[in-house]
Amino acid sequence: MGAHVQLGRFQALALAATLCGCDVALAPVPISANGVFRGTTPDGQTMEISARDTPLGFTGHGQLHGSAVSLSFLLSPQGVGLVNSNGSTASSRVEVSPDGDALTLQLAEGPVRLLKDPSATPAPSGFSGRFTSGGTNDFAGQIDLVQDGNLASGTGQVIGQTFALSGIVDASGRFSGRAIFPDESEATISAQLSEQNRALSVLGFGSPLQFRR
Repeated sequence: MGAHVQLGRFQALALAATLCGCDVALAPVPISANGVFRGTTPDGQTMEISARDTPLGFTGHGQLHGSAVSLSFLLSPQGVGLVNSNGSTASSRVEVSPDGDALTLQLAEGPVRLLKDPSATPAPSGFSGRFTSGGTNDFAGQIDLVQDGNLASGTGQVIGQTFALSGIVDASGRFSGRAIFPDESEATISAQLSEQNRALSVLGFGSPLQFRR
């Protein structure tokens, strides 16, 4: 139900932007979650995340329960996002300490507090890029996407609506996943990366959108 409502909202916003030629700009979030964070889950398993800031929140990749995990979060107006492990994506919430030295994630098994290791260097991702749609006078959206292995996550904005997304990318560059919005409604998203990751075609926001890096 939430996804269908969200699509209608995007269609209306897309039409309004087309008619007025609105210039929509991203408003960066003044909270940093950049670095390597480690902690223990409620069932005693180690979790480690290499996190990197985006204009709207942060993304991360690492290990959870011995498997690869990726995550993406918006940090304003509240910390909501998605956690993807073993190809299974779940919605979550996060709190970032004021000094940026700790993250508290709400997982299915309970909260986990991750502390930053100031001496550790974040593990590099397989690919990261910023994709934009439109120009100065017809800005339609922006997506900051990070891929590690077959897991991808990111944050973005389309026609003024912010979101975090997470999913799987196959060998052909096809992305299948979900987006979550500040009100915690969700939508199914599919996308296609070009051969050299220079372009991104996205379905799920009411009408097809083309982004370039």
